Amino acid sequence: MRNIMLSTLILLSASSSLAEAHPSLPSIKGRWTIYRNDLVPADVQAYVKNDPSVLGNKLVVRADKVYWIGRGDFNETCRRPSVRSGPKRNFDIFCDGKQKFGPDASDPNFAITKTGVIIAKWYDGLILYLKRRP
Repeated sequence: MRNIMLSTLILLSASSSLAEAHPSLPSIKGRWTIYRNDLVPADVQAYVKNDPSVLGNKLVVRADKVYWIGRGDFNETCRRPSVRSGPKRNFDIFCDGKQKFGPDASDPNFAITKTGVIIAKWYDGLILYLKRRP
């Protein structure tokens, strides 16, 4: 519980200057690449800061699905995605209108900053920073 609360604080503070008040699926469509990762402190860590197995993985956001192109644990796919805005201009992506894409926590998993960076809370305490690819 402590880690979930801490990761929420990290995501909210990092997303204090969002580009949109209410992000939508059209505003986040495209290909995104992880260029940096941080970690929520925990007793056991599966990854390290700027982990080579994390960096470079790609997130593809389309109208019909959201999915990872990558290695390791980055293999989740979301069909029929929808975006729901949360507090502090954060948002979640839902699959088939029901299940969250990413960790199923009560707080939002995503935010997009004015500089166009998506910040995502992911499994194993990862905080991901993604840039849109041209």
